[in-house]
Amino acid sequence: MLAGSLAGAATNPLDVAKTRIMTGTVEASFDTESQSGPSRIFRVLKTTYDEEGWTGLFRGVMPRVLYIGPASAFFFLVYEWILHALGS
Repeated sequence: MLAGSLAGAATNPLDVAKTRIMTGTVEASFDTESQSGPSRIFRVLKTTYDEEGWTGLFRGVMPRVLYIGPASAFFFLVYEWILHALGS
């Protein structure tokens, strides 16, 4: 559960960038159609950091950690249960 929570917190800035790209709330000062892949994500991360700082990059981190931590623990529990049930 701890590992899942830490992973969720560490990847939260990427989730923020993804959400802003998908909802179209990224800065209009650059052409989002001409950029794709990693360059677009890094541009959105930089713009978010420049405008909002670390707070912007980690916006929504608590709900993400509270969701991913228990979900990871549940996944691991079910995986181990299935391995035991199959006799592996």
